[in-house]
Amino acid sequence: FAIAFVAALFIRPRRVGRGAKAFLCLAMLVYLVTSISNMLEHSGITTLFDTYEDYGEILFLPFMLYFIYALWTKRELNRRHDIEDELRRGEKRYHSLFQALGEGFALHEVICDDDGAPCDYRFLEANPAFERLTGLSRSHIIGKTVLDILPNTEPEWIETYGHVALTGQPVTFQRYSAELNRHYEVYAFSPQHGRFATLFLDISARRKAEEAFEQERYLLHTLMDNVPDRIYFKEAQRRTIQTNPAVAQLFSL
Repeated sequence: FAIAFVAALFIRPRRVGRGAKAFLCLAMLVYLVTSISNMLEHSGITTLFDTYEDYGEILFLPFMLYFIYALWTKRELNRRHDIEDELRRGEKRYHSLFQALGEGFALHEVICDDDGAPCDYRFLEANPAFERLTGLSRSHIIGKTVLDILPNTEPEWIETYGHVALTGQPVTFQRYSAELNRHYEVYAFSPQHGRFATLFLDISARRKAEEAFEQERYLLHTLMDNVPDRIYFKEAQRRTIQTNPAVAQLFSL
């Protein structure tokens, strides 16, 4: 029993469950031998097992204490494994969402000058949609700064992102990037001090449609204001909703 007890001290944690079971059996065996010895002694049959009884009384408590310790350790290991499994599953779900996200996403680290003012920022992570919406390859930008990749980046981008990273205040805005020749709608926030993340969409097509609409509207108003013909618009209820200057001149309006 002494050899088994000493060996228990060197059982590897990964086998602690098996060790706990073994030492429970040993503790029960010691208890059984001690009980039989007590019965034989009290019955006056023999005192042959008195020595084993003494050993049993010495070893029983350490065996039981080690069993309790091993059981508790095994429980903690199982709990740790469960947490690690859950973290792995959560990371897998996050990675899937990250890859499937329709909006461009990127994580950055702001870089400040000697006066503490933002002067650049470094790309830390980006999703596939980022590549599609900017035309920039993830493998080419990670670890590099925006001025390394796009040296003519407008200062407004760096100033806005720097403010978000240093103050923690999120911001939503629309802005044109001359370097990429695209319009973007951006939501920027700070996950931790000195860093900022962006979620953005390429709204170039929408902006072009809006600009085309405004141009057509301007041409229509210019035409109505300058043609000598009388032009007016009415609703289905025959209520006049718009006229040109020629109509106003006719009715002295």
